[in-house]
Amino acid sequence: MSSIVVIGAGVAGIQAALDIANHRIHVDLIEREPSIGGHMAQLDKTFPTNDCSMCILSPKMAEVSRHPYVTIHTCTEVESIEGEVGDFTVTLRKHPRYVDESTCNGCGDCIGICPVEVYNRFDAGVGIRKAIYKPHAQVVPDIVIKDNEHCIECGLCYDICGLNAVKREDEEKVFSLNAASILITTGYTTFDACNKSQLGYLKREDVITSLELERMINASGPTGGKIRRLSDGTPPRSIIFIQCVGSRDTSIGRPACSCVCCMQAIKYAMLIKEKNPDIDVTICYM
Repeated sequence: MSSIVVIGAGVAGIQAALDIANHRIHVDLIEREPSIGGHMAQLDKTFPTNDCSMCILSPKMAEVSRHPYVTIHTCTEVESIEGEVGDFTVTLRKHPRYVDESTCNGCGDCIGICPVEVYNRFDAGVGIRKAIYKPHAQVVPDIVIKDNEHCIECGLCYDICGLNAVKREDEEKVFSLNAASILITTGYTTFDACNKSQLGYLKREDVITSLELERMINASGPTGGKIRRLSDGTPPRSIIFIQCVGSRDTSIGRPACSCVCCMQAIKYAMLIKEKNPDIDVTICYM
């Protein structure tokens, strides 16, 4: 039977790939990031039970990576789709990782020695990462990626890698897959709070997004799970949640409810009180 292409390897894409592959149908799982897992890998707990997010996700990531009927393509984006049901041609562009994927064992020695520190997108900017890095500790595949835009070519990572897995040169690869069906599980992007300038986001250090708070609350995040003001590193006395930013707002063409921010605020209020009972929490809703 022809294979199926699943575009997006967050929790929905991973589960879909497993469900299909368990029927002995081959799946090509496409993910533009260096690791599968999507946004769920950034979360600390899941509402309403406050179960550990990675305790749910990590076994699925491991299972799909080992499944004989699944091929994972990371750092890969869809260029074009042609054809019809039963006979699709999916053209893909694989971005350079500057690491030999078949050689790197994910030991992390290169990360420890790298002198360059830059904005960490996985931590929503609350933390920093190196120019050669893993997005988080439980990445799949368990290999590093070199950010050639910020790399200063000091050569330390080449010298310390006993497997010679780090590359000085690498290039994009364009290739095609044939598929009987395509499943799109591409997740979401977060609203840019700078579009609501009256809130002071990026103008005041202590105005943050829910994702930034999420990474701060997470024990594996940049603050080790400690809730701190970004301005001075001290615990806040009070926290106010402003709801519906980027939704229920006709002025920006988003009239619908997001259906998530109420649950988010309740979850965060519970976690904040659990960690710091003395913090006053207020939720402002429409």
